[in-house]
Amino acid sequence: MTLTGIMTQNTSGNTQNIVYNNPGFIDSITYASNGITYPKASTFTLSQSDCSLFLAYKLQFYNALLQNFKTVTSYFNIELPVCLMEIQSLSSPNTIRYHQTSTSTPTTHVYNITFDRDALTATFAARPSAITITLQEYLNAFQLIQIFFNQIALA
Repeated sequence: MTLTGIMTQNTSGNTQNIVYNNPGFIDSITYASNGITYPKASTFTLSQSDCSLFLAYKLQFYNALLQNFKTVTSYFNIELPVCLMEIQSLSSPNTIRYHQTSTSTPTTHVYNITFDRDALTATFAARPSAITITLQEYLNAFQLIQIFFNQIALA
């Protein structure tokens, strides 16, 4: 299957949303009330090429957020709340992992992704509940997740 992403915006209502499908719903991101919300999601797997599309859609969402909601950029210079963002590259098993958690609303992971370099697939762990994170978490985590997906492209 090929990953698709559909983005909607309501600049007067200060909302933006992107929905990922492969072929049915797998995940989404919603900007509203100066926060980013990720819904409860089941485990899903993407091919290496779909990971490139996933990053391209995330980049489109990120750029549109900065361009269309001018107050968003002010969140670059605000202290991060308690959160975790990390990339691990392991030789046994031959994987690259990205993990992001937040204590914004109940402590849960935003993303827990394992890329298998042998199978060339990324498995996204289920997100047991919806989570809303701060804009400063999202803006800073975007840089790290971009590095993670660039590493996948090099595998």
